[in-house]
Amino acid sequence: MKTHWGKLMVIGVGLFLAVTSFAQPAITQPPTNQVLSVGETLTLSVTVSGTAPVYQWFKDSRFLVDATNSTLTVANAGVTNSGTYYVVVTNGGGMVISQPTLVMVGNPVLAGWGNNYNGNLGNGNTSNTNRPTSVATNVVAGVAGGAHSLVIKTDGTLWAMGLNTYGQLGNGTSYIKTNQPTIVASNVVAVAAGGNHSLFIKTNGTLWAMGDNQYGQLGNGTYSYPGTPTPTPICVASNVVAVAAGGDNSLFIKTNGTLWGMGNNSLGQLGNGTTINTNRPICVASNVVAVAAGGAPTPLGHSLFVKLDGSLWSMGENSYGQLGNGTAILYTNRPICVASNVVAIAAGAAHSLFVKTNGTLWATGYNLHGQLGNGTTINTSQPISVASNVVAVAAGEMHSLFVKFDGSLWVMGYNQYGQLGIGTTIDTNLPVNLPHIFPANIFPADAAVHSLVMGIVQFSASVTLSNLNQGYTGSAISVLTGTTPSGLAVSLTYNGSPTAPKNAGSYTVIATINDPNYYGSVTNTLMIGSSPQSFTASCTNAQNLTLQLTGTPNYPYILQSATNLTPPIDWKPVLTNPADVNGNWSFTVSNLAMPNLFYRAASQ
Repeated sequence: MKTHWGKLMVIGVGLFLAVTSFAQPAITQPPTNQVLSVGETLTLSVTVSGTAPVYQWFKDSRFLVDATNSTLTVANAGVTNSGTYYVVVTNGGGMVISQPTLVMVGNPVLAGWGNNYNGNLGNGNTSNTNRPTSVATNVVAGVAGGAHSLVIKTDGTLWAMGLNTYGQLGNGTSYIKTNQPTIVASNVVAVAAGGNHSLFIKTNGTLWAMGDNQYGQLGNGTYSYPGTPTPTPICVASNVVAVAAGGDNSLFIKTNGTLWGMGNNSLGQLGNGTTINTNRPICVASNVVAVAAGGAPTPLGHSLFVKLDGSLWSMGENSYGQLGNGTAILYTNRPICVASNVVAIAAGAAHSLFVKTNGTLWATGYNLHGQLGNGTTINTSQPISVASNVVAVAAGEMHSLFVKFDGSLWVMGYNQYGQLGIGTTIDTNLPVNLPHIFPANIFPADAAVHSLVMGIVQFSASVTLSNLNQGYTGSAISVLTGTTPSGLAVSLTYNGSPTAPKNAGSYTVIATINDPNYYGSVTNTLMIGSSPQSFTASCTNAQNLTLQLTGTPNYPYILQSATNLTPPIDWKPVLTNPADVNGNWSFTVSNLAMPNLFYRAASQ
């Protein structure tokens, strides 16, 4: 009996293994690029081989909650559905990530603002701006680097602009910066920009790098002498689906979910257990689905990544608490788990941001300029909740941006160069809404001091009012308007009414741009004056003549004079002074020794 049961157990175990031994899933048909009109249905699908696959879709490296089928369907798609998508497929045998695919819905505008000394906004000049300025159209993905920018257009072409000292634009030149986007490569699906280097992924999964390589951040097996450029992209890896760039290190994720790093590791930002720089990619972690790298081109540097289970891990420099582990440890060269249920991440120079599945935004680290958005300028090593209903997040050098579920864009932090886009250069330690970009898609800011956002954008325009002082005619009187840019439609109200007034008096005029692509307004006062009801003159002494009138309150009457009354009379203006609130006006003429003068008061 014992022998008999022993045989059955062996057979039973063999059957069990046969049933539960899963083949690792493989993608046989990946999702494909989509170009849609607003209101159409977005459909992305993937076909896989393997037993019992489980799906999770991502957009712009963030989890799409409840997107867990082989087909992702979005009815009535809008511009915020534009972006880069990929899907993670898992089963008991392992995981596989699809190559990214690009989706463009409508024709959203790419806007930029902030530091533009090197032309990194790509708007044709090198002037900083604290208001959004138009950069390009047909852009689906992009990134703001240290002083350069990279964008991917709908057709998969990669364009670059800004500083190019190290060849980080990848256009075959160095030291020649450009304030206009210049084409770099084709068939591109993802991009990252560091302090002075750049990386991009092609549709075939190859990873390409260019720019500064002093620390081995290009991953091609060499180190460049300081200041030596690499202006032509070089291929450094394959089977890559996502990429991030720190100040002078690089991280990327392969199709099997492994995380790899190269470059500066002096503070353990590569997370491989050492502080030794490397010029070749080294494997750091597994089951990784999203990655972010912080730090500027300085000794600062930390890294964040999210695993498929939603756990957030951090490593590297921690002087300001940017790792979010609640300690003052200087750095760690091994990944540490700091949060769960995380769907999106961003890393600034020395602060970190992440979004949880419930839409709450959390922040930790350096906060001198209020970049954490909690109403203080106090650093923290313990993540703090700063906003709700958040869907996407980006971190610049010392400023932050996030988008809520309703598509509204919010900013906080350092603003010396206007990188918040709010029309000032004043920092804010609380989130401020940018109402004229709605809905919005934000691009990673990778420790930059400028910002790039894609969406429906209204740009700032100016309005001028003229003919503000007119005389009473008995007919309706309107002011004249002008706009910059010229020719924009303008709506007017007079004391709150759209009807132009007839009667003498004072009217508050508000002129508002009425154009879907621009916003702006101006307020001024229209004065309609009647002819003086009385005009008198009296000599107070032998040398002074006092002129007085009673007319329309506050109206700026014009005093004129002539040397004779023989037609044609040459009336010359003497001065314009307003009547007081009661309509009274007076003026004293001194020095009556001059030749005879005749005076009159005019209402216009």
